Amino acid sequence: VREETIYNINLTYAESSFTGASNFLANADLSYTKKWNNNQQLMATAVYSYFSDRIYALGSEGKGNQVDKGVHTVDFVLKYKINKQLGVDLSARNLLNPSYRRVQENSNAPVTILSYKKGNRFALSLKYDL
Repeated sequence: VREETIYNINLTYAESSFTGASNFLANADLSYTKKWNNNQQLMATAVYSYFSDRIYALGSEGKGNQVDKGVHTVDFVLKYKINKQLGVDLSARNLLNPSYRRVQENSNAPVTILSYKKGNRFALSLKYDL
């Protein structure tokens, strides 16, 4: 950093991962679709997502890196087309409602510096195609 910018900082580690990049990402979905002869259609989807720990900020002056801990999420989406024009959608997002935590690594143990939950989100919509 000193050689390429005007900033003079003492990073704690000589090498580290990229900030914001997880080493492991996983996404999966399981869907069921059913169609009837009279233009009715049902689609149900369960969605899973995971990202592993990722660096939020590099540590300096002997302090460890700030790390966003890995998070698992599950969503569910149901779409029902009643006829050619009318449909109903139901979605349930963030069903596990995990804690999002940022920790500061140090020599004794990581210290939590930020923790929150996003909460669940449910939506019901009615669609009409002209």
